[in-house]
Amino acid sequence: MDDDIVVNVAEVVKDFIDGVDVAEQSPDRGTGIRRVITAHEEIIRQNSGGAEEIQSFLQQAKQAAVRKVAVHSPNNLPDSTADFFKAVVSELSLRYWTSIQPKDAAFQVVVSIPNRPSAQEVAQAGFRSAKEAQEWRDSNLGAINVKAILNRSGVPWS
Repeated sequence: MDDDIVVNVAEVVKDFIDGVDVAEQSPDRGTGIRRVITAHEEIIRQNSGGAEEIQSFLQQAKQAAVRKVAVHSPNNLPDSTADFFKAVVSELSLRYWTSIQPKDAAFQVVVSIPNRPSAQEVAQAGFRSAKEAQEWRDSNLGAINVKAILNRSGVPWS
């Protein structure tokens, strides 16, 4: 790791929270949010961050999104911004359990299952590149498969 490059996760979280609202204009809000999450994970990777920094980003971004929900829910009546950030919290929660891993000259999307002997389940394998695996994970099909694995395993992801 280059000692001159340090990932400031708090800055990436702030940038994410300030910019995730572009996904609200997306024809498919869930996919839009997942793509913004992926873009910010990539920022962390480009600055020599690894899995630990990405997990920290996901946790901190989720906490910041929860605060946004609270701010935009006066008298416990959520407005449209609160509803949007509830979707952000859900997508961040879902992403927390996934990773992309190399396997046999290809890539796979893996779901981590806590308190289970095998600890991981492959959601989809055989991608030619990490980018292709990311695109699948960002898609509705990827999200549906990951949710099914987590629900089947009893993991409280939302």
